[in-house]
Amino acid sequence: YRNGKFPEAIETLEKARTMQGGKDPYHQFFLAMAYWQTDQRDKALANYKGAALWMQDGDRGDEQRRFQAEAEEVLGLSPQDRTDLLVKWHSERIEAEPNNPEPWLDRLRLYAKEQAWDKAANDYVQVIDLSQDIEVSESIRTAARVELAALPELFRRVVELRPDASIPWIGRGQYRALRSQWEEALSDYARANPTRAITDETFAYAGLSLLTDDRQGYEQLCSDLVTRDEDLKDGYAAYVAARTCSIGPATAVQPEQLVEWASRAVQQNQDAWLLNALGLAYYRAGHLQQAIEALEKSNAGRWKRLFKAQNGLVLAMAHHSAGRQEEAQQWLQQATVTIDEARPKDASKPAPAYADDWIALELLRREAEGLIRPNDTADSEEPQGDQEELNKN
Repeated sequence: YRNGKFPEAIETLEKARTMQGGKDPYHQFFLAMAYWQTDQRDKALANYKGAALWMQDGDRGDEQRRFQAEAEEVLGLSPQDRTDLLVKWHSERIEAEPNNPEPWLDRLRLYAKEQAWDKAANDYVQVIDLSQDIEVSESIRTAARVELAALPELFRRVVELRPDASIPWIGRGQYRALRSQWEEALSDYARANPTRAITDETFAYAGLSLLTDDRQGYEQLCSDLVTRDEDLKDGYAAYVAARTCSIGPATAVQPEQLVEWASRAVQQNQDAWLLNALGLAYYRAGHLQQAIEALEKSNAGRWKRLFKAQNGLVLAMAHHSAGRQEEAQQWLQQATVTIDEARPKDASKPAPAYADDWIALELLRREAEGLIRPNDTADSEEPQGDQEELNKN
């Protein structure tokens, strides 16, 4: 293409696309330009469309942005032309797939960028209504929640249109929690009725209650969870309940009940985050060796390093309670370094985590650092829990 051999460029790039199974967005801007240079305008626009939609779907880097700008210059498209075309294409997809929230979300992003707030709000309401469907991916729900929170004018209009919808409030709660704005986040979660279903939002609300010194509210939430036997037959709900009532821990729930809930979840799935909840439950029940084994198994699973810092903090406390001060200090140091490296230097930027995990990291860190003080020594603490069992290992 750079040598002006446009037919040869088309042949080569189309061959590359075929080898990629018919999808090769990295080269579509060049295909668009090559087709345009050979007066094949329909194919040029079709390739530009594919590349432009791909660009809107995420940050593709400076190089692709330069290729897009070059393609738009060749095709004679202004920035407004680009927006108009994208709106048109998303509208066509909405017409073809009216029950899919994804094109609605893509189109409202364009309207928001243009500050067409009423149009954006109307599309957002469609996303809210369609996101009630259990088949909708959680990534779409999360994007819808958090992106709205970053646009105050859009948020205001959406809550006027849907005052009882939970998605806007959960989104802004997550947005604020990831910036460690605990009081504000708690206020938003409270508007979303986060205990109606037992979900990660239930845990986040409970954790935020602890972070804002509302211990009474936390204990009441856990007391209510104990009564929901039918809901807790579900493994995911049992995991959330175990995690929620272990993080305090709650005095309203017997430690062995925490283990039972967490075990119910792990029986269905051995994911790292479920094993983390089981390890914490074992720790609360004083079963230190079982806690360590569950947490180490979680560390061996697929989970981001930052999230595994939750394991490290509980491992630190378990070793401390067993009188293993050197191991406790090592795990605490490793976990706090990981958290500090992830914490944004700019307070306006979000932590690179899910809101519930960021809340858990903050609570566990406070507890671990309060327990494992720099002047602690192995001789100054009485071992607790399964000390005899630990000494054998």
